[in-house]
Formats: sequence, C-alpha cells, structure tokens
Amino acid sequence: MIYSGLSDWNCLTHKLAFPWNFLRSDKEGCGSPTIEKFPAELTPESWRSHESWVTAGTAVITGFVLPLMLGCLGGCAYALRRIDSKLASWTLEPNDGEHTIVRIALAALLGGLVGVVWTTGETVTLGGFTLSLAAVAFFVGFSVEAVIRLIEKIVHTVIVTVGDTPAAPPKPKTVSAP
Repeated sequence: MIYSGLSDWNCLTHKLAFPWNFLRSDKEGCGSPTIEKFPAELTPESWRSHESWVTAGTAVITGFVLPLMLGCLGGCAYALRRIDSKLASWTLEPNDGEHTIVRIALAALLGGLVGVVWTTGETVTLGGFTLSLAAVAFFVGFSVEAVIRLIEKIVHTVIVTVGDTPAAPPKPKTVSAP
C-alpha cells in the first residue's frame, strides 16, 4: 500500500531526474504501478527505493537550490538598501534598475556556487561566530563586490605563482669520446 501511494512521487521524480521522459508519447509508468506499467528502464526494485530519490532530491535542494535562493535574497537585501539610500539622497538614476537586476543575478550565482563548493555541511567559525551554509550564502549574496575581489585576488595569486615557477634547467648533453 505504501509503494502504491508513493508511485506518483516516484514517477514524477524519475521524470524530473530524466527530463527526456516528459517527451515520451506514451504515458505509461505513472500512477499506481503494476509490473506491466513500469518504464522499460526501471525495475520494480527501483520503484521501491524511494528513500534514495528523496535523499537525492533533498541533497540537491539543500546543497544548491537553498544557497542559490539565499544568495539571491542577500542580493535583494543589498539592492533594496542601495535603492533606498539613493531615493533618500535623490540620486536614483535610470540605469540603477538594470544594475540591480544584474547584481541580484550575480548574488544568486555566487550563492549557488557556495553550495556547490561547500559540500561538507560543516559550519565555519569566523571571529567567534559560527555560520552555516545558509548564512554564508546570504552574506556572499549581500557582499558581492568583496567576494569578487577575493576571487580575483586568489586567481591573480595562482597565476603569479604558476608563472613564477622556474622551469627545470635543460639536461646537459653528454658527449661521448670517439
């Protein structure tokens, strides 16, 4: 009974994991499954492994989608703060709207990148404060300029370090006496 109730969930997650299944003309494989209705690429045992689908889906949501959304939220918080200060000082310009959209998109991208890079799930302690992945993603989205400067500095340091590595001296040729 439980497997029958979860069959729609399994069908949907299978189609989300393999989007080309939405393009199939036959609608077989969804609904309460019987052995005859399983898609050819699935076995009945794979339908019963719903825990692995839920675990994988949860990992994607908490590891990438949540940091991406929190980075976007941090970017929105910064953008609203910036627009508010420009409105208060009467310095809002027509191109500030485009800048805000780009800023929020970059904040979401960097927040998602934090989720991709930070896969251990451990917290970070900075100056006595413990930050989770969600908090770091929000702060990265809020402080895009500082993060971009840090990335540029790291890339520049790596390029300079690799460029300054001396090449191995050529081996001297040995001349054999006749």
